[in-house]
Amino acid sequence: MNPEGVGRLFAAAYEDLDAKSPEVPRDVAYVPKDGPLPEMYEPVESPVENILHPKVKHNPLLKYPRVESYQPIGTVADFPFVLMTSTVAEHWCGGSSTRNIQWLNELIPEPVIEIPESLGRKLNVKTGDWVKVSSARGELTVKAVVTPRMQTLKVNGNEVTIVWMPYNWGYKGLSTGPSVNHLTIDAVDPGAGTQETKACLVNVVKAHEAAAKTSGPRGRRT
Repeated sequence: MNPEGVGRLFAAAYEDLDAKSPEVPRDVAYVPKDGPLPEMYEPVESPVENILHPKVKHNPLLKYPRVESYQPIGTVADFPFVLMTSTVAEHWCGGSSTRNIQWLNELIPEPVIEIPESLGRKLNVKTGDWVKVSSARGELTVKAVVTPRMQTLKVNGNEVTIVWMPYNWGYKGLSTGPSVNHLTIDAVDPGAGTQETKACLVNVVKAHEAAAKTSGPRGRRT
């Protein structure tokens, strides 16, 4: 929605003048930094080329890395999978408050990585096995969940494997766990300033088998 009361594809500057005071604009439409028309660019770390602009993979107005030694960029040769992140319903945002609530910790006690069944077979990983997830910026070890709801995609003729992790964990609270932000990239959209935390490259390797199941009490401990 824009000042004139309708949506626009062409986001040129627009001044809505006050009828009582024509010299005073009531509002000025926002013009994206990369131009008046929305364009599709690949993230900084992407396993495929930009099919719309073969010579321009990502947004030319993006200034990244800002400090090269602190903001390394991974390549698909070393990090072949795309990491997607999001929250879970049982925990809120970074989990700083919800991870201190016992019954929420019972429902979702720790971070995991969800991987497609095809990747599970390739890595010889079953649900509950530990895997090491790494990017150009860091690495962490979590349990795997092998699930059919994660599917590989065909993009520009290439098979792209996507894995998923929640971003609700950290080093404090009743429930602690490694933060996925050790992996994500802090490149941002030059217009909105939104980080590309839902699209970066990682590698996943098997760490060790799941621990043997033991019998014992279940439920909340008092």
